[in-house]
Amino acid sequence: MHFSVYAMANIGNDEAAKEAKILALAAALKDHREALHFIPEIFEQFTALQSNEYKATLIEKKTKDLEQNVKSLLYDIEVKDKRYDELNHVLNTKDQELKDEKDKFLLREKEYNSIIHIKDRDIEQMKLRINELEQGANSALRCKDREIEQLKSRIASISDKKVRQDQSRVENTLSMNRQSKLEEDFRLFVDEARMDACDRIQSLCKSNEDSCVRICYPRLACLIFEAAYEQAKQAKQAFGEICKNVSSSLIHSAPDLIHDFLSFRKKMCPSVSITLPVSTSMQDREYPTDVVDAFFLSLKESATAHNVTFCVTDIQDTVRQKWHSWFQNNRCFQPDEKIITDPQILSYIEKCIKLTWRMVTQVPAMTLEYQSKYLESDLHTVVTHRSSHAMYNSTAFEKQEIALYIWPGLRDGRGTVIRRGDVICKVAR
Repeated sequence: MHFSVYAMANIGNDEAAKEAKILALAAALKDHREALHFIPEIFEQFTALQSNEYKATLIEKKTKDLEQNVKSLLYDIEVKDKRYDELNHVLNTKDQELKDEKDKFLLREKEYNSIIHIKDRDIEQMKLRINELEQGANSALRCKDREIEQLKSRIASISDKKVRQDQSRVENTLSMNRQSKLEEDFRLFVDEARMDACDRIQSLCKSNEDSCVRICYPRLACLIFEAAYEQAKQAKQAFGEICKNVSSSLIHSAPDLIHDFLSFRKKMCPSVSITLPVSTSMQDREYPTDVVDAFFLSLKESATAHNVTFCVTDIQDTVRQKWHSWFQNNRCFQPDEKIITDPQILSYIEKCIKLTWRMVTQVPAMTLEYQSKYLESDLHTVVTHRSSHAMYNSTAFEKQEIALYIWPGLRDGRGTVIRRGDVICKVAR
């Protein structure tokens, strides 16, 4: 519907016009009202139409999306089907391979069972062989055990002989003449008996000069000790010759000695005298070494109980010779008979021979070192002193010539230095 409201504004003011205008307005208002009455229904229809159109559009969009999804799903299904076919083919192939492997395994199992059966027979045969070998080995071991026992007995015997030959390595703690005790006694002797002898010589000479106190008196005490050692060595050597002669003669004369001994026993004689020839000449002869070694070992064990004072006179003679020789060379200390024959000096000589006798009877013998010509740091100690004699010097260790010994050095039977010698060296020119 169309209404011309503004056209009516040009109508005159007459009543008719006004009435017509009013009527027209009323009619228009009525029509308007009637039109307004249909507006909600029209709006509802429009709204419904608009909603249906949106839904149709949405449905169409959803339909397209569904179609696209369906196509995608169909494609995926097709791809999956192809993959399934491939996997199925692979599985079939693997199944065939497994079947083939199973057949091979069963075949190998049969082969291995056959081999195991053969090996079992071999093992049984080996067990029987091993049993035979064990029996043979046990028999051989028993034989070897017997041989070992025999060898042990021989080794024990040899070891005992070696111990007897070198007791410096093994000491009998019950022995009175063991080396460790002798070393201790030697140190005490140097500090006590030797110093007492030097003091006695000084009192007899009545001279307090530095050269005499530090050189001459200790040198004379050293000469006495050297002479005692040399005499002890000679005595031991003589004993060795006697043992060799006696043992050799005793063995060679055994039949005659046995006959005489049995004859005297039948006659009820309480004792019998046996005479054996002993040669005093130095000569090599056959003798039982084991017997002589046993003699020397017994000599060593009983050395502390021996009375060796019979050597004192020979020692005095040797000291006189050494002293005169020393005086002729140096003109520093004139020999005096009263010193050598003094009772206290004689007591010192006896102590020297007793100590050196114990030294030389060690197995092997201990030795004195007093004959070196040149100074050696591991063998000698230079004595510090003040001397007016130009021939003496106490400088540090060098390759110097030794003038004299104040006291000899001591070595054990293996050559190990127990005490270094005290020496005075000549002045280096």
